[in-house]
Amino acid sequence: MNQKAQIMLFGTFHFSNPGRDYVKSEFIDVLTPENQDYLEELTSKLANQSPTHVMLECDPSQQGKINKKFISYLAGKHQLAINEKNNWDFVLPRNPA
Repeated sequence: MNQKAQIMLFGTFHFSNPGRDYVKSEFIDVLTPENQDYLEELTSKLANQSPTHVMLECDPSQQGKINKKFISYLAGKHQLAINEKNNWDFVLPRNPA
């Protein structure tokens, strides 16, 4: 019997808030220790769902650049920036449940 795929969609505001979101919010520095603790806790909860794939929103022309940054992050050589690509899409796959 074939099981249907289970999909979780999880979206956030643009962390660097360049005005691209429909709902405008104040700038939130996600790199503060308090916010990093919050993101780490939330990332752990997401990791407990045992995701097998993480997809991020980007222009296809940026894929190679993002892949290189991710590999650098895994090697401990890339410092997180204030954006959701780094703080979700890099951290979640590194922290399996």
